[in-house]
Amino acid sequence: MLNQNRNSDEQRNLFLALALTAVVFFVWQIYFGPKPEPTLDPETGEVTQQAPATGQTTAQGDAFDQSALATDNATRVDVGGIIAYGDDGQGRALALDASPRVVIDDPLVEGSINLVGGLIDDVTFTQFHETIDKTSPNVELLQPANLDNAYYVEMGWLRRAGTAETPTTSHLWTASGNTLARGEPVTLSLTLDGLTYQRRFDLMDDYLIQVTDSVSNASNASLTLRPFVRNKRVGLVQTSGNWLVHEGAIGFAKDRLHEYEYKNLSGAEGLTESLDSNGGWIGFTDKYWLSSVMPLDQAAPVSVVTQGRVVNGVQEYSAGYSFGDFVLDPGQSAQVTSLVFSGPKQVGRLDDYSERFGLKQFDKAIDYGWFYYLTKPFAKALIILENLTGNFGVALILLTITVKILFFPLAWRSYISMAAMRRLAPRIAEIREKYPEDRAKVSQETMELYKKEGANPVSGCLPMLLQIPVFFALYKTLFVTIEMRHAPFFGWLRDLSAPDPTTVFNLFGLLPYSVPDLGLLNILSIGLLPLIMGVTMWAQQKLNPPPADPQQAMIFNFLPIIFTFMLASFPAGLVLYWTANNILTFGQQWTIMRYADAHKRAEREARKKTKGGGKSKAGKSDEQAEGESAADAAAVVVAETPVADLEASETNAAAEVANVEADTGDAQGSSARDAAEKLSSAASSKRRRSSKGKGRKR
Repeated sequence: MLNQNRNSDEQRNLFLALALTAVVFFVWQIYFGPKPEPTLDPETGEVTQQAPATGQTTAQGDAFDQSALATDNATRVDVGGIIAYGDDGQGRALALDASPRVVIDDPLVEGSINLVGGLIDDVTFTQFHETIDKTSPNVELLQPANLDNAYYVEMGWLRRAGTAETPTTSHLWTASGNTLARGEPVTLSLTLDGLTYQRRFDLMDDYLIQVTDSVSNASNASLTLRPFVRNKRVGLVQTSGNWLVHEGAIGFAKDRLHEYEYKNLSGAEGLTESLDSNGGWIGFTDKYWLSSVMPLDQAAPVSVVTQGRVVNGVQEYSAGYSFGDFVLDPGQSAQVTSLVFSGPKQVGRLDDYSERFGLKQFDKAIDYGWFYYLTKPFAKALIILENLTGNFGVALILLTITVKILFFPLAWRSYISMAAMRRLAPRIAEIREKYPEDRAKVSQETMELYKKEGANPVSGCLPMLLQIPVFFALYKTLFVTIEMRHAPFFGWLRDLSAPDPTTVFNLFGLLPYSVPDLGLLNILSIGLLPLIMGVTMWAQQKLNPPPADPQQAMIFNFLPIIFTFMLASFPAGLVLYWTANNILTFGQQWTIMRYADAHKRAEREARKKTKGGGKSKAGKSDEQAEGESAADAAAVVVAETPVADLEASETNAAAEVANVEADTGDAQGSSARDAAEKLSSAASSKRRRSSKGKGRKR
């Protein structure tokens, strides 16, 4: 066993490396991933924990400042002060009632367009709820502009030259209709200082609105205007705080993807980054939701701007773009068209819009991570399987099986190679014992043995190394895909995106009481699925020979327990994947190793039955030839052995016959018996001749 353990060093070290990698992975998430969100100092208005990114300039005022003239224009409307959202959300209803609106009528969205400012500031998803309870409130994305957590899409015209007043968020527009629906566009109108502004909204597709802004100059003066579109968020944004997924500003400009975390945009001084680009898109992303703006003409030159700043002690974030300047002489007009997407980050929908409108890397609004070319195919495969089975958990298990099938040839080679290494264990142990102080010689002799026997120690490790990116890609897929959100499996697992709801403290729901929040002791509240995962991991580990080092053995024995506690707080879908993977790996490893052992035994039996293969020169079997050779050898032994020692030789021959019969069976045992009988006959003849010779001498 010791020699076998020595020979499995490569396997054990690799497994230990994988385990330590996983431990580092989870520890990093726990201690370095979730970061506390920035907080405002109520006295100074400064934001703590600011981390300005290099190469970004500090903000000097609003990058989309409309510089409206302070006139007493009748089109301005005062909607009152800022309304607090409130824990019950009632403030939102008050904010919506404070201004006239155009209702958005769509099966997927409940919302409205604010006529004060012409803003898209009310979007609620009818297909998504805050909890798994279908009666819970729907998910709200965009929030009214007069809320303390406002989040809206704003369009406008920046005055670059001239004295005419331009629209602001306090101007009241008139609408051509009361409802915006698919095939039923609505146009807003506003006239200021001889300039007529029009804003047409077309509900084009799921969560997608096309906005066409135009202006006509009927005044006697020339002016220069620059149109813009932006997403704006007010107040500190609550994120999931997990380093696995990007949350903040995101966009594509200058032929690459740009990401900005909220903490990097926060600060009393603020920061602004402006990128000149042909086309592109920009917006804010949460774990599952995205609000983004982009020019319809993806060849149009634009300036993509990301900004964070503090105004009157309130944090503000902006992500948008501006077109080039339009010089409008009397009688001239200008028009620009943009797209606004505010919806869930569903793989198929983002791919569709990316292709239809030429939005480069729009699909990367979903944080696929480093293994994009693995993560995205996995996400698509999961969606296809979920559509076929109707259950995301079943789809997850089928995907795990598919991955195992794809890697089966590599796993086969891995375990067969391990079997070959085990067969060489005694010979490698002999080399180590022969050269206990010469490591170089041991390595040289071992490599020569590998070469001679055709064994490759690396072949056992390489397949496992190749599966590491697959594991992390699957992990990432399950963490960021919205299709797993609130997806049920079976039994008590009603939400694969949330931790297992059962706990050992109430016997997994058998006792009629709920477990209160235990603070730091929540780590002891382990659900049933994590326990099943731990058992499957322990069973899989038992297939491998235990390490010879007692300390390593202790570490390996504790690994299933450690992973059980760590995964207890992870989404149930991830634990389900890990459990299914453990079970499949156990079955695969057990089957291959059993086959390898059976194949080895069969080879050993075949060698015993037909040693050397083929016929002897006289046409006799190998056993017969071997028996005759043994008889000839017996004659030589008798001729050279003194008479006094012949009896001992016969005794040894009889013992040898018994051993051969026990070890090899009848074929070779018969040959051994023949040789022993001839040895006995020859010995008797020699004794008789010796006895006659002595009589004559007397």
